[in-house]
Amino acid sequence: MPQVRALVYAPDRQLLEWIDRELGQVAVIVQVAISVRQVVRALVDDPPPRAQLLIADIANMSAIDVLHLHQIRDRGWFGAILAIGRVSSDLSKSLRVDKVVRPCGTNALRNTVEAIGLDRPTVRIARLDG
Repeated sequence: MPQVRALVYAPDRQLLEWIDRELGQVAVIVQVAISVRQVVRALVDDPPPRAQLLIADIANMSAIDVLHLHQIRDRGWFGAILAIGRVSSDLSKSLRVDKVVRPCGTNALRNTVEAIGLDRPTVRIARLDG
């Protein structure tokens, strides 16, 4: 079974270290982006396989970065977004954020990543026309 691929965007070094500790306990392939521009490029422009999960510090992004991040949805990336920190309900809806996690304690991020279930196999859906 292929491993889950995650792209992480967290400019704060302490937050990135916490994410690294948490993901060290989960079977994921992690790629780190250093800018929102790099996030967009990695999720929609780079050749497959692309990350199925974006873990991002959206709460500390500038308004321009948030607008730029919306391109991932506008350009067809349908993976899961896990936001770190506080995110407004309007922003959560517009980006279609799957989960919001506060950076506290041990296993908070790990448990959330495991609960998203990106490693489940796909299931054939019956055709509607018979």
